[in-house]
Amino acid sequence: MNPKIDYETDEVIKAEVKAIADTFINAPGMSGDPMMVPIPLAEVFAKHQHMLGARVHPEKAIIQFYAPWRGQRDAYNPSGYYGEPSDEPRPVPVIPNMREYTPEELAHIVGQLEEMGAIRYPEPPRDTARVLLD
Repeated sequence: MNPKIDYETDEVIKAEVKAIADTFINAPGMSGDPMMVPIPLAEVFAKHQHMLGARVHPEKAIIQFYAPWRGQRDAYNPSGYYGEPSDEPRPVPVIPNMREYTPEELAHIVGQLEEMGAIRYPEPPRDTARVLLD
């Protein structure tokens, strides 16, 4: 490591390395499908690229990353994509407020969740017998 660069505490350097690491999220793979680069590995790549002099210049970018609008919002969700920059508003996930539902609606939702296996009830204990010897 270069002793002149403090990768642990220098906030500017940390931001530059993070900007490079973020470019590895859903990077296009060989067949065009997104490549899932684990975040710790992306950080190693980014630090190496930073040491080589690579920097990210968002003002020069001709594409930008669009994070997934449903599901996990992390590097392991392949539904994020790169596209041309746009000022169009992104879809926002709608998460319902369950307090607004009627008891009948809630019962229907619970039924669906049970069918999907999202709600699991513990199995009742089996009947057992003990043999007592005199």
